[in-house]
Amino acid sequence: MLGASAREAIRAEMTSAPRGARTAAAERLAALYGCSRGTVYRIARLGGAKRPREAARPEYREAVRVATDLARRAPLPAPLDIALDAAVESGLIEAAQRPPTGTAHRIAREEGLRPPPRRTQRMSADYPMQAVQIDGSTSQFLAVGGDGGGGDYELRLVERISARGYKNKPLAEHRLRLQYYGIWDMCTGYWRAAVVAARGESALDQTEAFVAMLTETGDPARPMHGIPCDVWSDNGAWCKSPAARGLMEGLESNIVRGEPYAKERMGGVERGWRTVWRRFEASLYLRGTRTILLSELRERLFEFERRENAARRSRTPVAGRRASRAAAWTALVNARPADNPLRGMPPNAIETLALEVERVVDRNGIVRWGGIEYECPDFHCRRVIARRHPSGEDGGIVVERMDTGERRAARPLEARPYGAVRAAAATALDKLDAEAPSAGAAADVWAPRPAAPGVTPMRPRAAEAERLPDPFDADGLGSLDEALALFGDLAGGLPAGAARDMLADEIRSRGLSRREVAGIAAEFRAAGG
Repeated sequence: MLGASAREAIRAEMTSAPRGARTAAAERLAALYGCSRGTVYRIARLGGAKRPREAARPEYREAVRVATDLARRAPLPAPLDIALDAAVESGLIEAAQRPPTGTAHRIAREEGLRPPPRRTQRMSADYPMQAVQIDGSTSQFLAVGGDGGGGDYELRLVERISARGYKNKPLAEHRLRLQYYGIWDMCTGYWRAAVVAARGESALDQTEAFVAMLTETGDPARPMHGIPCDVWSDNGAWCKSPAARGLMEGLESNIVRGEPYAKERMGGVERGWRTVWRRFEASLYLRGTRTILLSELRERLFEFERRENAARRSRTPVAGRRASRAAAWTALVNARPADNPLRGMPPNAIETLALEVERVVDRNGIVRWGGIEYECPDFHCRRVIARRHPSGEDGGIVVERMDTGERRAARPLEARPYGAVRAAAATALDKLDAEAPSAGAAADVWAPRPAAPGVTPMRPRAAEAERLPDPFDADGLGSLDEALALFGDLAGGLPAGAARDMLADEIRSRGLSRREVAGIAAEFRAAGG
């Protein structure tokens, strides 16, 4: 460790060294005192901002601005060096003003002419199972080989990833891939995964994996289970599946879909796939053999998941202390309010998985769905809700009347032999017609009835009805002023004062017509007015 006098000597010499000579001075002092050059700089406290100075070629900065503006004409900005050459050829800048490519990139960084990295918000939740992320991914190093017997498959580790990427590994005749499905808790970071052999990402496989991963195992080392409040998903097949959406509605869990190509919002579960590839799949090469059965892979993935959640730190501390994901998940679930407990996954969640459509059972008792005709012997001419399992393994459907909720099973229609007619069951109307309890009764329902004695109906109050203008009246006057003017012409003048008001009321009461005004004027003259 250097003493105080050596530190002062280093600091004095480095401070007095002119700009451009500090590197040589630092190397000489490092060799003199037997330390590194970084130690010399740290002692001299010269690691801060550089001293400002005037630019030697200020025209470079203007050239970079012009080239940046030219490059941004493309939807994705063109490379800066190409934009500089284009600016020179187009005459926007002179050839002597073109800066070197490295200098141009440095100026672009200093001037802020490059878009800064977008700020993202850290995803979090207030308590476990408030929000989880679910996603599917393909294996990076494993490919599905031959049939291992008993529904098992033999997997092989690929020796080389082609230039087309890990998703384009050579496929066997069955065209199966190794597919992962994972769930990530946004509060603690607890992570679970399942693996299947399938031809691609499937909504049914993902739903079965979702239920299996969140079903309680009874193992304290694997505590994560229950129904999440929100499930974040991408816009893949799972969130578009009617069966998956119906199951989530039944579980009272909300699917939160994101914008297309917004992978940052799914960063938690996406990071889990990189962990699986680098820490789990890559370690399989250390076994000494290049093949493994799918059942064996599931056992090892289960153990890898247990160790990872027991060793990795939780995203949310417990009472201010650090804890593993598994321990924090249990502790924070137990700390949830009593009015918001963790709800367990129903044991028959997969059995209730169904596709639903609205259909009409025709007069023959037949309902059609997906090009198949099903016969419902007890319903006809009814609107129903038809349900079937997404896999369609049983071949039948269940129909439910929309008006009563009554359910019946319907099987694929089988043609009957010629002449075999199935008699329809007697309906309630048929039974009523046979009994005829109203035979001989008659009633005149709409015969006139006298008003009840001693009852006077109350008349509603309303304003006096005004006459509508007659479109066929050629004798009418447009206004009261026009009628008074006509009266003045016929009577030789208009009265004044109250007599004028009385005349206006009289004209208004008789109607604004030339004939009435002429009659009033004649009466006025006869009275000596």
